[in-house]
Amino acid sequence: MHSGLNFRAAPTRAVGQRLRIRWDDLGCPTQPCTREYNGELVEVRQRDVQAANGNPNAVFTASRFRLWTGPAYYRLGEVEIPSAASNARHTSQPGGARHMLIKWKDLGSPSISGTFAYRGSAVHVQEKNVVAAEGNPEAVFSATQIRPYVGPAYYVLGQVEFPEVVSRNEASVFTPAATLCRRPA
Repeated sequence: MHSGLNFRAAPTRAVGQRLRIRWDDLGCPTQPCTREYNGELVEVRQRDVQAANGNPNAVFTASRFRLWTGPAYYRLGEVEIPSAASNARHTSQPGGARHMLIKWKDLGSPSISGTFAYRGSAVHVQEKNVVAAEGNPEAVFSATQIRPYVGPAYYVLGQVEFPEVVSRNEASVFTPAATLCRRPA
């Protein structure tokens, strides 16, 4: 008996979609959070932070989840830590360098926090960066580019290093290491 109803299989959504995501592309978070990656939300859990262990080249396999309510998101899963030989490959991307070094004097040695121009890019300087520079124009900061979902990309400052400055008088004085380690007789 034919009832006139046609039954078709419901269209399947790609529930099990997977992505490979570099830790650096998520901004190397140090706490659990939700980040944006190529227009998609990615959940970062404490176990992911621990698995990456601060390695920007760690690559996670992420699975797509969709709950009954709320947006779909990716959850990080397996992690691969590439060998040292392949770590040098991801230093720049289209749209500018992802990481760079910035001299404090090239930012104008700011004494307050704010946003400053540097080679056509915006650099967000926080109060902690001003304190860390200690008024030394030769201080060099590592900077990481942040690409928000909405708005232009910008850089944030990270670690600071101070180059060793040797004066001419100190350079002419030579103290052999053997004399520094001698014990009195």
